[in-house]
Amino acid sequence: MNIISSSRKPQHPSRHHQAAFTIVELLIVIVVIAILAALSFVAYVNISQRATDSAIAHKETQAKRRLEAYKVDNNSYPPDQATFDEITGQKPTDKFYTTYTSASPHDSYTMETGGGSPNPANTVTLPWTSDGYNGLINYLGTDGGTVSFSNPHPSKITASQSSDQDGQRLAYRGIDHLIFADSNESHTSRANNSWWKLDLGVGKSIKLERFGILGRSSMERHPRSFKIQGSNDDSAWTDLLTVSGDGPDNGTWWSGQVGNSSTYRYIRVLQTGGHSTFHDDHLVLGDVELWGVYYK
Repeated sequence: MNIISSSRKPQHPSRHHQAAFTIVELLIVIVVIAILAALSFVAYVNISQRATDSAIAHKETQAKRRLEAYKVDNNSYPPDQATFDEITGQKPTDKFYTTYTSASPHDSYTMETGGGSPNPANTVTLPWTSDGYNGLINYLGTDGGTVSFSNPHPSKITASQSSDQDGQRLAYRGIDHLIFADSNESHTSRANNSWWKLDLGVGKSIKLERFGILGRSSMERHPRSFKIQGSNDDSAWTDLLTVSGDGPDNGTWWSGQVGNSSTYRYIRVLQTGGHSTFHDDHLVLGDVELWGVYYK
C-alpha cells in the first residue's frame, strides 16, 4: 500500500486580513462618529442658548429696576442711551449690550439686548491719524477702499439740515468731498440753532472719537460756536463736544476730540452762536469727517 502524505498546511487568513477594516466598516464608523458629533453640537448649542437667554433676562431685570428707581427720582425715564448706560453701568464692549430708546415726554421706553460683543465682521475701527478724508465718510463712499469715492448719501447714510439757503447747497453737499466746486457745501438759512445731521441707518451706530469740519473755500461764514451731539432716537440729544471761538477756516480742516464712550445712530452739528463773519447764524460746512468705531 502506498501512503501518500502531504506537507501542505491548512490555509488560514493572515493576521493582516484579520485586523483590517473593510470600506463598508470604515464608512459605518465615520457615519456613527458624525452622528455623535452632530448630537453633541446640538446639545452644546441648546445649553449655550439657555445660558445666553438666562444672562440676558437677568441683565434686563436689573436694568428695569434701575430704570424704575431713576423714574422715582426724576419723574421720567432716562432720555437717551448715554444716560441709560450711565445708570446701568454698561459699556459698548460688554458681552451683552442693551439698546435703549425713549421718546419725549419719556414716560415709556423700549430696550433690546443683543447677544454678545459686536461681531468683528460688522465692526470697523477708523482711528484718527490726521485731519482729512480718511474716516467714516470716506469709508462709506469708497466701499471700504475698494472703489473710487462717490457721495454715500442717501444709499449708505442720510444727511439733512434744518433749512437750506438757496435750494442748492443742501445737506448732502457736506459729505461730497467737493468743496472747491460751486455750491458744493451745506448752507442753512439765517436762523438760531441751525443744525446739520447724519443718520447712519437702522441698526448702525458709531462710537465717535473725533469729528472734523473742512471750511468752505471762500466767503468765510465758518462755524465758531457749535456743539457736536449724538442721539439714538433723533429726539433726545447728548452733547459730545462744545466749541466756542474755534473752528475751520477757508479750505482748511478743524477737528475736535470727543470724550464719550457711548454709541449713536444720529450725529449732528448744532449752531449755538454766530459764525466767523458778521456773527450771523448760518451754519455752513464745506465737508465733514468722523473717526471712531463704526458698527455696521
